[in-house]
Amino acid sequence: MEPTHLSCPIDQQALIQEAVIQEFHSHNWKQIQTAIFIAESTYILKHKVDDCPPRFTYKCLSPSALQRAFHLEALDSQWLPPGLIRHGSTTVGEWAVLFIPPGLHRLNLPNRTRTLPLPGFVLVGLNKDYRLWAIATPQFEPTARAYLPPLPNVYESGAICWGTISPPVATPQSMPQAWQLFITSSFTNHLVLSKSRAHNLNVLDQLTRLGRRKTYPLDDLLSAPVPAHRSSIADLVEGFVL
Repeated sequence: MEPTHLSCPIDQQALIQEAVIQEFHSHNWKQIQTAIFIAESTYILKHKVDDCPPRFTYKCLSPSALQRAFHLEALDSQWLPPGLIRHGSTTVGEWAVLFIPPGLHRLNLPNRTRTLPLPGFVLVGLNKDYRLWAIATPQFEPTARAYLPPLPNVYESGAICWGTISPPVATPQSMPQAWQLFITSSFTNHLVLSKSRAHNLNVLDQLTRLGRRKTYPLDDLLSAPVPAHRSSIADLVEGFVL
């Protein structure tokens, strides 16, 4: 009987113990020293230490350790653009998070173009799917409360309505491009409801009344809907990409 040193559920231990290396369909199975098995979300390394009789050792592997093992070349993020605060990848694809500090932006509103103050934003991309939220802090803070962007063309979930624009696949290097495509696009009367305390029926009315203000009134922001037990911008970001 094979010894076991697995720190995983009993049913998964049994599955891995039953998988014997010499059962692999190979004429040279004796040359196989190690195999990696996947039991649901657990990665288990099975290593042969003796041939007669066959004896094996086991080790549970973390996803990060397995990823490092299969990267034979050095990894380099290259120079990251300003505001890029986090990025990673999952089985779905690559994702990245960009922080846009509060400031003045030139907006293409219906029938007019104006330079107006806006709060800070957090743009999150996963493949070609993007989310946008506002925050009330001058710098990015993971614990900051998430707010609805005081802009048209953004759903309550934070999903962006791109119209005819095709955003780039999200990567650390492409996030500034995605932001510029959105903020310089032509805003319409689509999705203007419940984005402003002062002008709940149409956020465009709020934007056109900002006048010569240098900062956006933060008390006008409306909290973004969040799932139970999630209240911060970090919760929303991780709930979307992880």
